[in-house]
Amino acid sequence: MKSNVGLMRVFRESFVPVVIVILGIFLVLLYVRFRAEYDANAVTVIRIQSVASAVADETEKLAATDDAAPVVLAATDAEMQRAAQMVEQKRWREAEQLYLKELAKRPGAQVLNDLGVLYLKKGEAGLALDYFNRAMVADPADTSAMFNRALALSRAGQGSKALEAYRELLVRQPGHFEAQYNLGILLNNRGDHAAGAAELEKAVQLAGGHRKVQALNTLGMTRRKLGQVELAARTYEASIRLEPGAPEARVALAALEPDTAEGQTRALAQYRKILELAPGYSPARVNMASILNAQHKRREAEQILRQVIQIEPEYAQAHSTLGAVLLGEKRWADARSEFEWLLQRNPDRADAHFNLGRVAYGEKDYDKAIAEYQVALKKSGGAHPEALVNMGLSHAAKGDYPAALTAYQAALKIRRQYPEAWYNIGITYLRQKDNKKAEDAFNRAVRQRPDYEQAWFNLGVVYGNTERDKEAIDAYRKALRIRPDYQAAQLNLAVRHAKRREFDEAIRLYRAIVARDETYSLAWFNLGNAYIEQGRSADAVAALRRADELDPSNTKTLRFLGRALLLNKQVREAVRVLDSAVAADTSDPRLRLEFARALREADRTDEARKELEKARQLDPALAGLDEEVQKLGGR
Repeated sequence: MKSNVGLMRVFRESFVPVVIVILGIFLVLLYVRFRAEYDANAVTVIRIQSVASAVADETEKLAATDDAAPVVLAATDAEMQRAAQMVEQKRWREAEQLYLKELAKRPGAQVLNDLGVLYLKKGEAGLALDYFNRAMVADPADTSAMFNRALALSRAGQGSKALEAYRELLVRQPGHFEAQYNLGILLNNRGDHAAGAAELEKAVQLAGGHRKVQALNTLGMTRRKLGQVELAARTYEASIRLEPGAPEARVALAALEPDTAEGQTRALAQYRKILELAPGYSPARVNMASILNAQHKRREAEQILRQVIQIEPEYAQAHSTLGAVLLGEKRWADARSEFEWLLQRNPDRADAHFNLGRVAYGEKDYDKAIAEYQVALKKSGGAHPEALVNMGLSHAAKGDYPAALTAYQAALKIRRQYPEAWYNIGITYLRQKDNKKAEDAFNRAVRQRPDYEQAWFNLGVVYGNTERDKEAIDAYRKALRIRPDYQAAQLNLAVRHAKRREFDEAIRLYRAIVARDETYSLAWFNLGNAYIEQGRSADAVAALRRADELDPSNTKTLRFLGRALLLNKQVREAVRVLDSAVAADTSDPRLRLEFARALREADRTDEARKELEKARQLDPALAGLDEEVQKLGGR
């Protein structure tokens, strides 16, 4: 049975998804003589970045830290100059000894400040703070030590004190660009993007040249996080005007494109422009690959990423994106190696553990998948709703529906507006045949996301299960308005019309399906049965022959093909078809009943009686059996 169910969008936190993978099963219903498809596919939540998010990474990394160089005071003394050179060469011990020697000879603000810079660059922020404090006491008028102290506080993890220190410095020296810029960065890192943007706007006014570009890029990133897309775009465009050849702002500008076919096309054009200006700029190549992956051009994406890795073997984002591409191709072992590579370099990467869970799920190792999702949840401090939803999927795959529901509900506690979680709750209840709770969950999903075509589809399934044909038809039509090529929805819509004996409409829908996809065997099967109901036996034979060609192992198709052949007076052919069907499935009493009818029509009554006896042994209460026995007795 063929389904053309589309891939779900990748879930997002601060971004719009990209890319989503569907994992699920198809169940078949019998509506009179027609079969409908369940689109009861669990949504696999994929924590890979969307195109819009992945492409902004490099710019945000450049803008997200206050890693300005500490200020070293200009030295006229030869020994102090030599010590400063040693610091640049990371000859920490020699530089330290020289500075301490100078401090013993002539203690003062300069040597105290420069000793603090040595320790700060060495990574000993606490010791650096001590020397900067002493330098400020030695020369209260010098703002260099004030700036360095704020920097040291920030790097020591004392964000609140660092904010106070930068503000104190700006009172003393309002035009201090680095202090103004770092103040904005610190506010951003604390999650106060509105205040960060206000401070960064001041930083933009204080600088020119490359420093202004840096401030504009960071301001653009901040405005993007605030959802101020147009303002962010204008900010990046201002940065590009100042440095047309610099790639960072162009990458960030591409990130603002919507995650649509048109947006992806414009973003790709921006990346090609970047690569014309900076052919070796790997982030542009990685981001191109991210878009190509979203467009299912995975081989092309993989080729680009492997080229990047060949040039920059330690480029983590390239490995992460390559892992996502390989996951999309179900190359589980290759994908695993990429995520394990990331963990070897950073064991705390929650995303790598999450994707290893996806690998394990793909390999049907559900216990391992659950374990990886639990690690991802722990590494992210519990704030990982996608891990919880995927954990639920793994429990559901094991048949542990209570555990699955617990995981989905936990995800909803973290993210209240989470239609995909509600969708999976609905799927779980649907599998448990709890139509009432499934209906409630799917309704919650479409309230949160009105264009959720799969949720509308499954609402149609629920309505069908509860004999509410009109509501089912309405739900399927809503799914089709959202996604006109949704074949399963069109097929189930036709089934509902057939159930209402509206065969003209059902046939129109079935024919539209097979015109678009002539390999859809279930649509051909249902079309043949609709023709049988209308008495169009020749058309029924043609449609059911096509269904049999596409799915020759389906004895149900042969049963109805045999019936259509009988109606079309092709008795010998009907006997042949049904004989082969019974040979393929000796345990189906309905096949034997149909075969007996064909044998009776062929005047092979003794053989017909034998088939009826076998049918009765298999199912004594089989509908139509007694009627057929009476027909044989009367001949």
